[in-house]
Amino acid sequence: MRFTIQPPEGGNFVNALEATAFAFSPDGTQLAYVAREPKGGRRVWLRALSDFEGRPLAGTEGASSVFWSPDGLALGFFAGSKLKRVDLPAGAPVSICEAAGGGGKSGTWGTGGDILYANVQGDAIYRVPASGGTPSVVLKPDAAAGEERVVWPWYLPDGRRFLFYSRFKDTGRVMLAEPGKPPRLVLAAASTVQYVDPGYLAFVKEGSLLAQRFDPRSGTLSGVPFSVAERVRYFMSTASGSFATSRGGSLAYQVHDDVHRLVWFDRSGREVGTVGVPAKHHDVRVSRDGRPILFDRAVEDLGTYDVWSFDAGRNVETRVTSTPDSEFSPLWLPGGKGLLYSAVRGSNPRLVRRDLATGHEEVVLPEGGFQIAGDISPDGKTLVYFARAAKGSFDMWEVGLEGAGSPRLLLEGTSLGTIVRFSPDGRFLAFTSGEAGQPEAYVMPYPGPGEKTRVSSEGASGVRWSRDGSELLYLTRDLHLMSVPVRTSPSLHLGVPKSLFQVKGRSGGWLAFEVSTDGTRFLAITTESVADERPLNVVVNWPAEAPK
Repeated sequence: MRFTIQPPEGGNFVNALEATAFAFSPDGTQLAYVAREPKGGRRVWLRALSDFEGRPLAGTEGASSVFWSPDGLALGFFAGSKLKRVDLPAGAPVSICEAAGGGGKSGTWGTGGDILYANVQGDAIYRVPASGGTPSVVLKPDAAAGEERVVWPWYLPDGRRFLFYSRFKDTGRVMLAEPGKPPRLVLAAASTVQYVDPGYLAFVKEGSLLAQRFDPRSGTLSGVPFSVAERVRYFMSTASGSFATSRGGSLAYQVHDDVHRLVWFDRSGREVGTVGVPAKHHDVRVSRDGRPILFDRAVEDLGTYDVWSFDAGRNVETRVTSTPDSEFSPLWLPGGKGLLYSAVRGSNPRLVRRDLATGHEEVVLPEGGFQIAGDISPDGKTLVYFARAAKGSFDMWEVGLEGAGSPRLLLEGTSLGTIVRFSPDGRFLAFTSGEAGQPEAYVMPYPGPGEKTRVSSEGASGVRWSRDGSELLYLTRDLHLMSVPVRTSPSLHLGVPKSLFQVKGRSGGWLAFEVSTDGTRFLAITTESVADERPLNVVVNWPAEAPK
């Protein structure tokens, strides 16, 4: 039996590259999923397959990842930095623990009453009683063996042993953990896995959902993998596959992925040109001095990103990186002979330099949490960047690009965005922060000291300077592109914001935007199709079609 499940009317599912956004009850009769409502709230929803619609669960606001108890009578979920549980059908959520390592990525609930979870940093797998308590470390990466991350735990039916995903620099492996024994290899695949009765492992390879015979007692595979779904949304860098199975053979999966365009707009909001072809993008940059445009583009079957450049004068695009893993959010380095970008090489994304003549990569910063470039100072000497701290949120740092000095913390907080831009004269930084309850645009003196000055009042999904520094631009929550006159010398002065135009098209407005060198146009990542507004596919009793 096959059918689809729609997101909440006017809302959407949640795309979770580092979390489990939907999960089937063990008996396959109910699907729990994280969804966003029209007003923007995010909660856990529950849909019984016998019902026409899902219902939100009270008290689950802010949820990011969900999983079931083995008896199907309760749900575990992560919200912020806490692991919580809710007893069904209508219990009040209770806190189990503060999730170590900045919040949970995925959880699994064993028959013995314990919960295993992995955090977003991937630095350990933790165990905590489902009744509440202090998490303890069960497993850490084996650094001597080159293991970088351990994530996506999944209990086997005995409630003692579990599968997990182990990430090395150049490969990923599904491992089996058994009490008193070292972990051992089960499957060479860059994917989360789920066990299904009477004996299968479901996993993703190059965007296809596969299954293979698996003996849960011996922990061994047999036979050859076979196709369950030809296409599933997949992101190889985190081994995330958008699918959920039940022990009894129910399956839900997301086929679609986002589709974007790179579009030029004039100051009235009229489309005046495009860059490249429709694809999934993450970021775009227009240099201060008219060098080729930089952007990232996803590889269809892997979901990973490569860096591309576009020469507008010749209307030619060039692929800069082509590794199987992700490179994204690129910046031109001073002189135009190299790039800086975030790269996934087994660990969390790290900032690397790339010499365009040789293709050689060099790590910019010491090992740490997720790193993403913000901006380079106009004199080319300083990089401002963001790094995810142990608490799970991003802090803003600066470091010299000429090898002198250690990184210096600029801003610390639990609500910083990952957008920052230098003013053209280098005297101020514009950035976004959610400290006021929603993302807003701010300006602060650089290198300091000095107070932050709030620029926006109706939300800001991005903030950019005009190239001459006379204007700040940002996109409001209701998708108006706002222009604010600004003067930075002898001191900061902000004028009255005015709307240039309202962004039309799909929900969410622009994913990112840049200002042309002459200030007359804007290059934006527009959304053509939102995967999470599309339905989930559901198959009941899919093992009935498995090869005999």
